[in-house]
Amino acid sequence: CIYIYRGNIKGKLGTRTIVGSGFSNGDWEHIALSYDSQTSQMSLYLNGNHAETASGVTSYTESSQTVYIGKSGDSAAFFKGELDQLRVWSKALTTIELRTRALLTDLSSVSSDLRAHYPMDTGQ
Repeated sequence: CIYIYRGNIKGKLGTRTIVGSGFSNGDWEHIALSYDSQTSQMSLYLNGNHAETASGVTSYTESSQTVYIGKSGDSAAFFKGELDQLRVWSKALTTIELRTRALLTDLSSVSSDLRAHYPMDTGQ
């Protein structure tokens, strides 16, 4: 889960939450949350820059947790803003991969790692 609370970007997985600062309301921002099952680390990135990391994060499996887009879990807190795209990758991206792939429009060269892509502008 990625969410914005009181001007801070937060990433949450299981019971662990990490906080990154530097978010600007009204500006386009690239936000990424990465989970590495090999190291049990969750990392938060803002505009391609590493913001925060948490270690010892409970492992995530596709069947163990529900993924919400634009909503904070079971609460009634909805995202008040616009989403340009959402991409889900099958691996934890390195900082360089994250920066390189952030602005890609042609995803054919990286499609083997891409699990889901929601461009948010096609009406689908």
